[in-house]
Amino acid sequence: MIITNSLHAQNWLLNGNSGISTTNFLGTKDGRDLVFKANNAEGARLFYTGTWRFSGPVRIIKTSQSELLRLQSASPYIGFYDSTGKYQGFVWKNTTNDMILGTSCTNTTGRIVLQLNCADNYIFTRTGSFTIKGSVPQIYFNQNGVTSGNIYGSGKNLFINGATTGNPGAAGNLILQTGTTGPFGNSFAGNVGIGTTNPTHKLSVAGTIRSQEILVEITGWADYVFEKDYKLRSLDDVATYIKQNKHLPGILSAKEIQENGLAVGETQARMMEKIEELTLYLIEQNTLILKLQEKIEQVEKAKGR
Repeated sequence: MIITNSLHAQNWLLNGNSGISTTNFLGTKDGRDLVFKANNAEGARLFYTGTWRFSGPVRIIKTSQSELLRLQSASPYIGFYDSTGKYQGFVWKNTTNDMILGTSCTNTTGRIVLQLNCADNYIFTRTGSFTIKGSVPQIYFNQNGVTSGNIYGSGKNLFINGATTGNPGAAGNLILQTGTTGPFGNSFAGNVGIGTTNPTHKLSVAGTIRSQEILVEITGWADYVFEKDYKLRSLDDVATYIKQNKHLPGILSAKEIQENGLAVGETQARMMEKIEELTLYLIEQNTLILKLQEKIEQVEKAKGR
């Protein structure tokens, strides 16, 4: 221990000292560590390199201010080491003001665990997975004080709720969107898959969909069949087409449906076209039948004379 100028070690007072200038210091200047002891046991060591080591717990008590500990530099850093001196983790503020909590590159087994009420509730692993544990593990999404929804697990089920109020059970919308240009982007470039890892449409489902009702929006309907300028095929033409192609005109073949699937909206419009054409055929046939019936009645009436 060295005390410079006129103040000597044997004169260092325990109840305060005066006459200490900015050039005076308590410490070493020969490349040696400064050791602090209590009851002849080392409690702290200031290494000559400028780093500290504490041999026991550190308690900071100050009632006048809320700030008890300040680390101030361009990139303040706290490292954590095990009993063998091996580096295991850190808390760090980088130069771009990110606050980073993590394990060291050589720590291949450690996790980052956040505990509540002595339980491991939030766990980050080295492989990048994130686990939430608890009686009702869930994540809430809140925008400016309004709950947008939540995700929670119950047993083997995962629930995703959209909410418009603070109550997660309130009515809201659940929107699946990919390829966004930002938090509120309008680019829907990607696809969503259920039971498939390679969705080819906005929603691809590898399995059966069960629903009470499906509302399909389509452009145009088959009422053009009833327009005066609509060219209705003759039944002879239809018969020839069926004989050659094995399916109705304007209707996809079995091979096309097997290869490309069945477009519900388009197929419904084509089916309605055929229904309306069939109605015209029936009207035409009915008109012909009525004319034939009238001629038969005229013939029968002539015979009865």
